[in-house]
Amino acid sequence: MYHNIQSMTKHIDLVRNDNVFMSSDILIFGETWSLQQDTNHLKSFKILAKTNSGQIRKPRGISIHIKKTFNQLSVQNKKKKGSIDIAQMKIRDLTIVGIYATPKADISLWQKFLNTIRNLQHTKCIVVGDFNINHLKLSKKKKIMNIFLQRYNFNLRNNSEATTHSNTAIDWIISNTKLKCGTCNSFFSHHYPLWIKKACNYLQFSYHKTS
Repeated sequence: MYHNIQSMTKHIDLVRNDNVFMSSDILIFGETWSLQQDTNHLKSFKILAKTNSGQIRKPRGISIHIKKTFNQLSVQNKKKKGSIDIAQMKIRDLTIVGIYATPKADISLWQKFLNTIRNLQHTKCIVVGDFNINHLKLSKKKKIMNIFLQRYNFNLRNNSEATTHSNTAIDWIISNTKLKCGTCNSFFSHHYPLWIKKACNYLQFSYHKTS
């Protein structure tokens, strides 16, 4: 599951008491506003990778949390790549990339980021995060994304629904492997959490609805 949490420290207790989050296998949080000294531990999860907002709290940062029952093979943490924060993990042949891009991330930064993802085109890959590009409206950044998706056989998986309470669609799930995904409600963030479910022989992402 991915969620633009709009401050991990402020909302960590709400996450801990949310059965949907805590029953997931992998959690990726964007716009964490985190500092180096923050712990923000979740019971039964371990932090695989995270970036921070710097010396003061500001709308930056990404973190990946995984159930302790999973054994990852490798984790990469790409800190402060301009104004696009990236955290990456790999489980066998599946690569998962979480990102948070600030609204002012320019075209050149996006091209650098997409060059990184292009190198993963021959592996199973899921990229999820707050792109701050509304995929329901045409823009220069959206055109660049469309060209990338078509050229390298990636697909936008949540292409028909809003991901924020203001009916914008700036949180993306792209992949070159089949999966199920959707949104659920959030009572403490402007963004809806994105859930992903992918079943295979060695890994299953789980999402459980609550009544």
